[in-house]
Amino acid sequence: MKINRQEFINLRNYIYDSCGIMLGDEKDYLIESRLKNLAAETECRTFGELYFKIKFSKQTGLRDKVIDAMCTKETLWFRDQYPFDCLEQKILTQYKDLEDGKKVRLWSMACATGQEPYSIAMVIHNFCKLNGLDIDRFEVLASDISPSALFLAMNGNYDTVSINRGLPTRLRDKYFTKTGALYCLKDEIKKMVTFKKLNLQHSFGNMGALDVIFFRNVAIYFGEAFKKQLYSKIARALNPGGYLIIGGSESFNHEDHGFEMFKFQANGRYYRLKEKI
Repeated sequence: MKINRQEFINLRNYIYDSCGIMLGDEKDYLIESRLKNLAAETECRTFGELYFKIKFSKQTGLRDKVIDAMCTKETLWFRDQYPFDCLEQKILTQYKDLEDGKKVRLWSMACATGQEPYSIAMVIHNFCKLNGLDIDRFEVLASDISPSALFLAMNGNYDTVSINRGLPTRLRDKYFTKTGALYCLKDEIKKMVTFKKLNLQHSFGNMGALDVIFFRNVAIYFGEAFKKQLYSKIARALNPGGYLIIGGSESFNHEDHGFEMFKFQANGRYYRLKEKI
């Protein structure tokens, strides 16, 4: 089954309207490769039939399958390493002396199959042990739009290929149990993370006020207008003085959104929301 130009345009616009993913004119092959199985599953003979079925069908499950198929879900443990060193050495130290009852809340946006939020949880776990802090004072939230990715993330079980993508052996041996062909995350880390399904086009209101947000290697898939909206929503979701960490190759007009930029190590950057915007 091949996709023609009009089918590509229709599906591309539908995907953008549904989740903000922006596909360039040369990405027809991507829709074709990722949606062909769904087209066959729904007995559509063309991508045009698939478009009309998802556009006008009342089956929300079918629409979810389209978005799920189009999500890249690329992730690995401790990606780029410096954000996690920055978290441990610069950010968490700001929260050593907490008022009674206060929690530090961290959010991993577009968490895919869970490697980023679990990496964050491991850093926090180690930091608390070294400094005699109560781990329960830290809350890690993670969200994604993909139901299949969230299912894998919540299970916390990874095959050999996944486990070897960035996870140091010492942490694998410390925090995972080998069961057959899978590495199963121990409950002491697993219980630290709460997963939610969230379309980033929707309100962040149910996430509550945050102290640290990881929004890494996600904005590259979105159009400029949507990215600007997202950074504004992130600024509103953060407590004054809260921190934002983005991808190493990404940038944004941080001053326009009320952030100060700080350098970390050779090429690392992180952002802090000013006390007053």
